[in-house]
Amino acid sequence: MRLFILITALFFGITNLYGQSAETRKQLFPISISVMHESLSIPLITSPIKYSYNPAFLISTEYLLKKKDKHDFHLLGSVGYYYHKHWESTIFSEIKFGYRYYLKRFSISPNIGVGYAHIFSPKPVYQFQNGQFTEVKDKGRSAFQTSLSIISSFKLFQRENSPEIYLTYSFAFQYPHSEVKGFHQFIGIGYKFYPFNKKSQ
Repeated sequence: MRLFILITALFFGITNLYGQSAETRKQLFPISISVMHESLSIPLITSPIKYSYNPAFLISTEYLLKKKDKHDFHLLGSVGYYYHKHWESTIFSEIKFGYRYYLKRFSISPNIGVGYAHIFSPKPVYQFQNGQFTEVKDKGRSAFQTSLSIISSFKLFQRENSPEIYLTYSFAFQYPHSEVKGFHQFIGIGYKFYPFNKKSQ
């Protein structure tokens, strides 16, 4: 609960900070859907595609803080899930601060995020009760999550609210860490669209 309050305060604090100095503009609130592969591995040491496929999904929207011709600053709000059959399945949410640089219809965006993860075991969980091991309901365990990610995107049309396809890579760390380790790599593809705005601003 404290973590949720802290993240919410951070979100509104950054929004107000930029909102006071940035030009007022209508928010487009795009939706991004990512399909990824998750691996428990350390970046720069182990390839994220070395192991068998572990599905991961992410749904995001964004709030634009400040925009110029060639770049912008924004906040991303994300909800995700991954399933690692040998170790864990996890639901998580994050708020990310991002910078995006435009090169015609291409863009590249590094992001840094903080959030919350709730981790479940994909296998039965047992506890020692009354002198024997008994299977119990897995209520999961909480973890703080922080991440670094980069998104490379391409607009399908030459307009602000054009749909986009993108490649995404993310490195996340969870604490307290999972049963094996707290390092996660995510790599995948995604689609971004604007369901709430039909006209370019």
